[in-house]
Amino acid sequence: MEQLDRVLKQHPAHNDTRLWRAILNYLTGQNASAKEDFRFILDHESLNGAARMFLGETLRMEGDLAGDIQEQLRVLQQAPGNISSIRNLTLAYMDAGELDKARSLLEEKRPMFSGNYIWRSGWALLLAREGKKAEALKAMDEETLKFLDVAFVTTLEGAEFYAEIGDSTKAIEWLEKARRNSDERVDWFRKDPALANIHQDPRFQRIIDSIKTRHTSR
Repeated sequence: MEQLDRVLKQHPAHNDTRLWRAILNYLTGQNASAKEDFRFILDHESLNGAARMFLGETLRMEGDLAGDIQEQLRVLQQAPGNISSIRNLTLAYMDAGELDKARSLLEEKRPMFSGNYIWRSGWALLLAREGKKAEALKAMDEETLKFLDVAFVTTLEGAEFYAEIGDSTKAIEWLEKARRNSDERVDWFRKDPALANIHQDPRFQRIIDSIKTRHTSR
């Protein structure tokens, strides 16, 4: 982070560097700083899809689902095939309890993305939210799990999936994987409705305490 700060001090218009700084702040729950950088980028590059997507996700973590949905829809107006924004919009609809909209979106994009791991993860998570455990487990196959394991932005979905189907042990294991992949959004973990089933688990609190200790020691 210090190196990114130094580069931006010398080259404040270098938006690629600013984007990575914002993403790092996003992953550590520094929402105010992340939003400031995302909005700075968008003020200068209104079509920057990555900044708009992450801005929306930051709003979702803060409970502004309408704001997130608006930002993701703006991305999809520019790029209807942006699978990351499709994933983000699906999550926003699910958090808003609008499972029918989440299903409609994923069904609409199925012909293009049914083999895509991000789409498949979103579909499995939707099935879990709908209470269709057997179908959800079939959808969340080994290849999709392998993708989530290495894709640091989406690893948390593994924890959310297993929490939704009631497998607390695997949910905790995946939350630990997310932490190891640099996802340290403590406040979001505590609020995330998909993790509700493990919020009272002592193992969940130990992960939270571990992240907080790491932040304090920086």
